[in-house]
Amino acid sequence: MESAREDVLAKLAEIIAEVTGFEPEEIQAEDSLSEDIGIESFDIVDINFRVEEVFGVRIGDGMFWNFRDIFENPELIDENNVLTLQGIREMKRRIPNLDPSGEIEKEGRMGFADMLARVKVRHFADFIEMRMAESP
Repeated sequence: MESAREDVLAKLAEIIAEVTGFEPEEIQAEDSLSEDIGIESFDIVDINFRVEEVFGVRIGDGMFWNFRDIFENPELIDENNVLTLQGIREMKRRIPNLDPSGEIEKEGRMGFADMLARVKVRHFADFIEMRMAESP
């Protein structure tokens, strides 16, 4: 019998596979959504819709995927559009297990592409589980 975590990961892999053309078994929890799977911004809307339908949770714009607002906030980026330490902390608030080792925070800077490359399937599964736990 699958655990709740395995069930979420399996369903999420099916959703991602439907959108990207991968086979569900090719999608692993540690895969980067952007680098390994190649999810583009136009895929995000479709994936969000399907996740909301399958899991009965609200993803909402900006809750998980929309990081652009952080990169548009002058208090969170430097002159090179790189996240400052405060910006990194905001990212970690949105995705709590994005940097469990504290490696990103020690570096103190992270660009948009770097951040996207670090977001893995398991982070999205964590977010779905959190939203499911919040649902009545």
